[in-house]
Amino acid sequence: MMGKSVCFISGKGGVGKTTLAAALGKELAKTKKVLLVELDCGFRGLDLLFQESGVLYHLGDNLSGDDPQTGIRQLRDSGLYFLPAGSDTDYRPEPGRLRARIRQFEGLYDMVLLDAPCGWGPTVQAACRAADEVVVVATPDAVCVRGASTVSERAWALGAQNQRLLLNMVQVDRPSDNPITDFDTILDLVAVPLLGVVPFDRQVHACLGKKEDSGKPLYKECIAAVAKRLQGEQVPLKVG
Repeated sequence: MMGKSVCFISGKGGVGKTTLAAALGKELAKTKKVLLVELDCGFRGLDLLFQESGVLYHLGDNLSGDDPQTGIRQLRDSGLYFLPAGSDTDYRPEPGRLRARIRQFEGLYDMVLLDAPCGWGPTVQAACRAADEVVVVATPDAVCVRGASTVSERAWALGAQNQRLLLNMVQVDRPSDNPITDFDTILDLVAVPLLGVVPFDRQVHACLGKKEDSGKPLYKECIAAVAKRLQGEQVPLKVG
């Protein structure tokens, strides 16, 4: 049975996409064998989030060779593995090669999470074409929501019709008089189903590289719920 590939995209930077992908990877790895692939070449961050030093081989090395395990590292004897991006800002994965390698990853792992760069560059487009599902990440503000709508429309035009929206860094005490904080308004603007809502939690970065779960109870509950939905389970939405 083949695994499932999920690509995380965003219109704007700063929405916490990489942190979300890492937290979801850790959660999914409790019961699954998970690979997190970093595609933002030149702006590598997973090694820092996971507090893993000494990256020698990376995405470019993996795609240039025959061994699909090149550069993949296991996070402290867990079920989570990750493939960091390289430091060359000019590197762009060849779309056909990336698609073929993702298919190989799906044969080796239960879940393959692709952390794409923000915006709509060639790497994002290649990842959207290759993935089974696209998760559009946004924060509940007008600029990020408009960016999410733009990349969602363009991904849809490429054939990525299996999309869901993930709202991140939501303030539990958000102002009710700001219309962009209304989830129905956001869903109307982005026009894809809602995967989940994740609250703001400043403790998350400090916990990702540790064995224990990341964040406060509400954050952990929301991440666990999103992870279950990614696996096809029906879980009630919890915001706070």
